[in-house]
Amino acid sequence: MASNIYGTVTPKKNILGEVSRAENVGGTKDYNKLSNHPSIEGVELVGDKTFVQLGLSPLTTAEIDALIGADSPAGGGDGNNG
Repeated sequence: MASNIYGTVTPKKNILGEVSRAENVGGTKDYNKLSNHPSIEGVELVGDKTFVQLGLSPLTTAEIDALIGADSPAGGGDGNNG
């Protein structure tokens, strides 16, 4: 069973001063002006980049068909659609 505790709490430190919200902390709405952009294969993601510029290559139709099992029944690769 809980018991009541009585006493006085005395702060060890006093904090004096004024608290206000920051009016302007910097920043930008322009992505290109931000620092620390993400990158792919060491290429910074700024502006329009092509697959080749990112060190990637597009898939051929045959590669896409192999990935999705286009030659299999119901397109499921193993015939199982679940």
